[in-house]
Amino acid sequence: MKLLYPFIRLLALLSFIFLADSAWAQTIRFDSLGQGDAIRIIFYPDSGSFLNGRYPIDNEGNIVLPLLGKTNISAMDEREIVGFLNKAFVDQLRYPNVQIQPLIRIAFIGGFHQPGFYYLDPGASLWAAVGTAGGPVREDGLHLMRWERHGEILSEQLGPGLESGRSLRDLGFKSGDQIWVTARPRQQGWDTFNTKVLPGLTFLVSTLTASVTLYFTYRYFYR
Repeated sequence: MKLLYPFIRLLALLSFIFLADSAWAQTIRFDSLGQGDAIRIIFYPDSGSFLNGRYPIDNEGNIVLPLLGKTNISAMDEREIVGFLNKAFVDQLRYPNVQIQPLIRIAFIGGFHQPGFYYLDPGASLWAAVGTAGGPVREDGLHLMRWERHGEILSEQLGPGLESGRSLRDLGFKSGDQIWVTARPRQQGWDTFNTKVLPGLTFLVSTLTASVTLYFTYRYFYR
Protein backbone atom coordinates (compact mmCIF):
# COMPACT_ATOMS: atom_id res chain seq x y z
CA MET A 1 0.00 0.00 0.00
CA LYS A 2 2.86 2.35 0.82
CA LEU A 3 4.17 1.91 -2.70
CA LEU A 4 0.97 3.45 -4.04
CA TYR A 5 1.27 6.64 -1.97
CA PRO A 6 3.69 8.41 -4.38
CA PHE A 7 1.46 7.62 -7.34
CA ILE A 8 -1.65 8.80 -5.49
CA ARG A 9 0.05 12.05 -4.53
CA LEU A 10 1.25 12.57 -8.11
CA LEU A 11 -2.24 11.91 -9.45
CA ALA A 12 -3.74 14.39 -6.97
CA LEU A 13 -1.16 17.02 -7.93
CA LEU A 14 -1.83 16.61 -11.64
CA SER A 15 -5.58 16.81 -11.05
CA PHE A 16 -5.14 20.02 -9.07
CA ILE A 17 -2.99 21.58 -11.80
CA PHE A 18 -5.49 20.61 -14.48
CA LEU A 19 -8.47 22.00 -12.57
CA ALA A 20 -6.65 25.20 -11.65
CA ASP A 21 -5.52 25.70 -15.22
CA SER A 22 -9.05 25.14 -16.52
CA ALA A 23 -10.50 27.61 -14.03
CA TRP A 24 -7.83 30.17 -14.94
CA ALA A 25 -8.57 29.84 -18.64
CA GLN A 26 -12.29 30.30 -18.06
CA THR A 27 -11.81 33.48 -16.05
CA ILE A 28 -9.74 35.16 -18.76
CA ARG A 29 -12.51 35.59 -21.31
CA PHE A 30 -12.53 38.04 -24.15
CA ASP A 31 -16.29 38.48 -24.36
CA SER A 32 -15.96 41.70 -22.35
CA LEU A 33 -13.89 43.24 -25.14
CA GLY A 34 -15.66 45.22 -27.82
CA GLN A 35 -15.35 47.98 -30.35
CA GLY A 36 -12.27 50.09 -29.71
CA ASP A 37 -10.46 47.27 -27.91
CA ALA A 38 -7.82 45.06 -29.50
CA ILE A 39 -5.73 41.96 -28.91
CA ARG A 40 -2.01 41.55 -29.41
CA ILE A 41 -0.89 38.22 -30.88
CA ILE A 42 2.71 37.11 -30.37
CA PHE A 43 4.21 33.89 -31.70
CA TYR A 44 7.22 33.22 -29.50
CA PRO A 45 10.11 32.88 -30.25
CA ASP A 46 9.27 33.59 -33.89
CA SER A 47 9.40 37.38 -33.51
CA GLY A 48 9.32 37.81 -37.29
CA SER A 49 6.05 35.95 -37.83
CA PHE A 50 3.61 37.72 -40.15
CA LEU A 51 0.89 37.04 -37.57
CA ASN A 52 2.57 39.05 -34.81
CA GLY A 53 0.77 42.31 -34.24
CA ARG A 54 -2.20 44.21 -32.88
CA TYR A 55 -5.71 43.38 -34.07
CA PRO A 56 -8.54 45.86 -33.36
CA ILE A 57 -11.96 44.43 -32.49
CA ASP A 58 -15.07 45.75 -34.23
CA ASN A 59 -18.52 46.19 -32.70
CA GLU A 60 -19.45 42.58 -33.53
CA GLY A 61 -16.41 41.04 -31.86
CA ASN A 62 -14.48 40.41 -35.07
CA ILE A 63 -10.79 40.78 -35.83
CA VAL A 64 -9.22 40.62 -39.29
CA LEU A 65 -6.51 37.96 -39.50
CA PRO A 66 -4.04 37.45 -42.35
CA LEU A 67 -5.18 34.79 -44.84
CA LEU A 68 -8.41 34.17 -42.88
CA GLY A 69 -10.00 37.59 -42.95
CA LYS A 70 -12.77 38.48 -40.50
CA THR A 71 -12.86 36.15 -37.49
CA ASN A 72 -15.21 36.36 -34.51
CA ILE A 73 -13.58 35.90 -31.09
CA SER A 74 -16.33 37.29 -28.87
CA ALA A 75 -17.25 33.88 -27.41
CA MET A 76 -13.69 32.58 -27.00
CA ASP A 77 -11.40 32.53 -24.01
CA GLU A 78 -7.63 32.75 -24.30
CA ARG A 79 -7.08 28.99 -24.60
CA GLU A 80 -9.68 28.71 -27.36
CA ILE A 81 -8.11 31.55 -29.34
CA VAL A 82 -4.66 29.98 -28.98
CA GLY A 83 -5.98 26.60 -30.11
CA PHE A 84 -7.79 28.16 -33.04
CA LEU A 85 -4.67 30.01 -34.21
CA ASN A 86 -2.45 26.95 -33.87
CA LYS A 87 -4.89 24.90 -35.94
CA ALA A 88 -5.63 27.56 -38.55
CA PHE A 89 -1.97 28.41 -39.19
CA VAL A 90 -0.36 25.02 -38.63
CA ASP A 91 1.27 25.14 -42.07
CA GLN A 92 2.71 28.64 -41.54
CA LEU A 93 3.99 28.37 -37.95
CA ARG A 94 7.42 27.08 -37.06
CA TYR A 95 6.80 27.39 -33.31
CA PRO A 96 3.22 26.78 -32.09
CA ASN A 97 3.71 28.97 -29.02
CA VAL A 98 1.10 31.74 -29.04
CA GLN A 99 0.61 34.52 -26.50
CA ILE A 100 -2.57 36.62 -26.45
CA GLN A 101 -2.91 39.97 -24.71
CA PRO A 102 -6.08 42.10 -24.51
CA LEU A 103 -5.67 45.84 -25.10
CA ILE A 104 -7.80 48.93 -24.50
CA ARG A 105 -7.46 52.25 -26.32
CA ILE A 106 -6.98 55.41 -24.25
CA ALA A 107 -6.60 58.97 -25.58
CA PHE A 108 -4.13 61.40 -23.99
CA ILE A 109 -5.14 64.91 -25.01
CA GLY A 110 -3.68 68.35 -24.38
CA GLY A 111 -0.45 69.04 -22.58
CA PHE A 112 1.35 65.71 -22.92
CA HIS A 113 4.77 65.35 -24.50
CA GLN A 114 3.37 62.74 -26.92
CA PRO A 115 -0.43 63.17 -27.05
CA GLY A 116 -2.51 60.71 -29.03
CA PHE A 117 -4.36 57.39 -28.91
CA TYR A 118 -2.61 54.41 -27.34
CA TYR A 119 -3.49 50.72 -27.07
CA LEU A 120 -2.61 49.71 -23.52
CA ASP A 121 -2.57 46.58 -21.41
CA PRO A 122 -5.53 46.92 -19.00
CA GLY A 123 -3.32 45.31 -16.37
CA ALA A 124 -0.83 48.18 -16.58
CA SER A 125 -0.81 50.86 -13.91
CA LEU A 126 -2.11 54.37 -14.54
CA TRP A 127 1.42 55.63 -13.96
CA ALA A 128 2.75 53.41 -16.76
CA ALA A 129 -0.09 54.51 -19.04
CA VAL A 130 0.68 58.21 -18.51
CA GLY A 131 4.35 57.45 -19.14
CA THR A 132 3.44 56.00 -22.53
CA ALA A 133 2.33 59.49 -23.60
CA GLY A 134 5.56 61.00 -22.27
CA GLY A 135 3.94 62.50 -19.18
CA PRO A 136 2.49 66.01 -18.82
CA VAL A 137 4.42 69.00 -20.12
CA ARG A 138 3.61 71.07 -17.04
CA GLU A 139 5.38 70.36 -13.77
CA ASP A 140 2.04 70.31 -11.95
CA GLY A 141 0.31 68.38 -14.75
CA LEU A 142 -0.06 65.15 -12.77
CA HIS A 143 -2.33 66.95 -10.32
CA LEU A 144 -4.42 68.60 -13.05
CA MET A 145 -5.32 65.59 -15.21
CA ARG A 146 -8.98 64.74 -15.66
CA TRP A 147 -10.62 61.54 -16.85
CA GLU A 148 -13.50 61.79 -19.32
CA ARG A 149 -15.82 59.35 -21.08
CA HIS A 150 -18.23 60.44 -23.83
CA GLY A 151 -17.89 64.07 -22.75
CA GLU A 152 -18.61 63.30 -19.08
CA ILE A 153 -15.97 64.00 -16.45
CA LEU A 154 -15.45 60.87 -14.36
CA SER A 155 -12.66 62.21 -12.18
CA GLU A 156 -10.56 65.33 -11.75
CA GLN A 157 -8.42 63.74 -9.04
CA LEU A 158 -6.24 61.05 -10.60
CA GLY A 159 -3.48 61.47 -8.03
CA PRO A 160 -4.73 58.64 -5.78
CA GLY A 161 -4.88 56.30 -8.77
CA LEU A 162 -1.30 57.15 -9.66
CA GLU A 163 -0.06 56.66 -6.12
CA SER A 164 -1.91 53.39 -5.52
CA GLY A 165 -0.36 51.61 -8.49
CA ARG A 166 -3.73 50.04 -9.32
CA SER A 167 -4.28 48.78 -12.85
CA LEU A 168 -6.37 50.52 -15.48
CA ARG A 169 -8.83 47.63 -15.24
CA ASP A 170 -9.22 48.02 -11.48
CA LEU A 171 -9.70 51.77 -11.82
CA GLY A 172 -12.47 51.21 -14.38
CA PHE A 173 -10.85 52.50 -17.57
CA LYS A 174 -12.40 51.43 -20.88
CA SER A 175 -11.63 51.94 -24.55
CA GLY A 176 -12.54 55.43 -25.71
CA ASP A 177 -11.75 57.06 -22.37
CA GLN A 178 -9.76 60.27 -22.45
CA ILE A 179 -7.21 61.80 -20.09
CA TRP A 180 -6.93 65.57 -20.45
CA VAL A 181 -4.49 68.12 -19.09
CA THR A 182 -4.13 71.77 -20.08
CA ALA A 183 -0.89 72.63 -21.83
CA ARG A 184 -0.22 75.75 -19.75
CA PRO A 185 -1.91 77.78 -17.00
CA ARG A 186 -4.69 80.12 -18.02
CA GLN A 187 -3.27 83.60 -18.42
CA GLN A 188 -4.69 86.57 -16.56
CA GLY A 189 -5.26 89.92 -18.28
CA TRP A 190 -1.88 91.37 -17.28
CA ASP A 191 -0.09 88.16 -18.30
CA THR A 192 -1.78 88.29 -21.69
CA PHE A 193 -0.73 91.93 -22.10
CA ASN A 194 2.88 91.14 -21.17
CA THR A 195 3.22 88.11 -23.45
CA LYS A 196 1.14 89.12 -26.47
CA VAL A 197 0.48 92.88 -26.55
CA LEU A 198 3.61 94.39 -25.03
CA PRO A 199 6.09 92.81 -27.50
CA GLY A 200 4.09 94.24 -30.41
CA LEU A 201 3.96 97.69 -28.84
CA THR A 202 7.67 97.57 -28.12
CA PHE A 203 8.41 96.72 -31.75
CA LEU A 204 6.10 99.49 -32.97
CA VAL A 205 7.67 102.12 -30.70
CA SER A 206 11.18 101.02 -31.71
CA THR A 207 10.25 101.25 -35.39
CA LEU A 208 8.74 104.73 -34.98
CA THR A 209 11.75 105.93 -32.98
CA ALA A 210 14.15 104.68 -35.64
CA SER A 211 12.07 106.29 -38.39
CA VAL A 212 11.97 109.67 -36.62
CA THR A 213 15.70 109.52 -35.95
CA LEU A 214 16.44 108.80 -39.61
CA TYR A 215 14.12 111.59 -40.72
CA PHE A 216 15.75 114.29 -38.59
CA THR A 217 19.22 113.01 -39.45
CA TYR A 218 18.38 113.35 -43.13
CA ARG A 219 16.96 116.87 -42.61
CA TYR A 220 20.05 117.91 -40.67
CA PHE A 221 22.57 116.87 -43.34
CA TYR A 222 20.57 117.69 -46.47
CA ARG A 223 18.71 120.87 -45.57
